[in-house]
Amino acid sequence: MTGLLDDDGWGPLHYVAMKGHLSLAKIMIDWGWNPDALDKWNNTPLYRATGFGHENMVYYLVERGANVHHQNDYKNNMIHNSAWAGHANITKFFIEKGLSPLDRDYVHHIALWDMVHSFF
Repeated sequence: MTGLLDDDGWGPLHYVAMKGHLSLAKIMIDWGWNPDALDKWNNTPLYRATGFGHENMVYYLVERGANVHHQNDYKNNMIHNSAWAGHANITKFFIEKGLSPLDRDYVHHIALWDMVHSFF
């Protein structure tokens, strides 16, 4: 299914996750689409759903095996993304899944800093 990628390596599931189209995601994953598909920056559909605040999509992708511990090329994990975007419920969900708000990205920012920064 790599022939369906755009110039940034986004596949259809990345777009479906970004837009929060849960019914389409369910069909695609049931048909074998990879919930951990990577774009050219090593972002997954879960990372996209997280950044756009689609809680139900996040929960579904995790339920279907998406890797909550994945880091992209910038060493951002799911908490960096959810915290930076101000999605407190999703951030709390990932902390409950074992991610640390003290993890550092490639410029040594901790996710906790992203949480504080997003609210000011």
